[in-house]
Amino acid sequence: MTAASRAAAALAGDLTLDTREETTVPTPGQRLARAKAIARPSRAADPQGARARVDSYVPDDPHARPHTALVRDLTRAADPVDPTDAAELLTALSGHAAWLSATGQPVTEATLLDPDRTLRWVVVGLADLSAGTTANYRSRIARVAVASGARDPRSPMQASDPSETYTHREEDTLLAWASAQRTPAMRSDLLAVAGNGFGFGLATAEITAVTGTDFDVTQDGVLTCRVDGARPRVVPARARYRSLLADLAAAAGPAHLFRPGAPNRGGKNAITNLVARAREGGDPHLPVLSPQRMRATWLARQLHAGVRVDAVMAAAGLDSAAVLDRYLRRLPAAPPGLLLDALARSGA
Repeated sequence: MTAASRAAAALAGDLTLDTREETTVPTPGQRLARAKAIARPSRAADPQGARARVDSYVPDDPHARPHTALVRDLTRAADPVDPTDAAELLTALSGHAAWLSATGQPVTEATLLDPDRTLRWVVVGLADLSAGTTANYRSRIARVAVASGARDPRSPMQASDPSETYTHREEDTLLAWASAQRTPAMRSDLLAVAGNGFGFGLATAEITAVTGTDFDVTQDGVLTCRVDGARPRVVPARARYRSLLADLAAAAGPAHLFRPGAPNRGGKNAITNLVARAREGGDPHLPVLSPQRMRATWLARQLHAGVRVDAVMAAAGLDSAAVLDRYLRRLPAAPPGLLLDALARSGA
């Protein structure tokens, strides 16, 4: 694991991620061709056998045993077609239940079927398994969630409002997802996108243009990024991203952080195409990593922290405060005592 990956893992919750490489990764077309070439024996439906398997199931892991009844009920909701199908669902649910319990989290229907918790489980708890195996576990839990009504069966996420901010939980989940990519190039590129988007609030073209030599550290130890182009400025990094961004800059040197060594940056759709490739075969309910939404999140986080509007505008390269109206309206109301104290101490 690179230093940047370790830093991102720490941001997302001190994750321990397996970054061992696979020498060859088949394309979707190759996987489909192989699947068609493999003769599979047909499995006759056996709902009675499936019910018997569910009724007699007891998890091997002692952390999951107190939740046996819940695991059985959720498996029944998915209507397994035969004993093997039932066993696969039971194994996935009990494994997730055991991990939740062992990590001190509540084990309920909602937590067992929560897509964010499921993603964290497969990234952290199943780090020693192959990507294909963990994808099977996630798909089985997703199937149970749909069957029980806990999740909308529509798979693709629709394009979101570019001004919509990520929640703190979504931000952590996306960092964990970027850190868990199997190849060094994909991992480094996605961490560069996430780090520059969440950490500096850079726009798409600015993210792809940043090099390692654009970074500097002030006398106070604050990491900054020099942004050239139409909106030249110097932007300080959010504190939680300083370590990740410093590692990415050190690794890149004079090269670009995004797609270093590539003959071009991939055009205006380079990040969109990269994110789409990384999401192939993954959880369709995972938030889409978007430079526009990361920039919106950066603006909202700065305003929520009480940073002056003119300072936010300067760091974001904005000419008008009108862009910030939508975020200012969403700020939680400050306690009256805090407002009075701030006005009294202003010296105005």
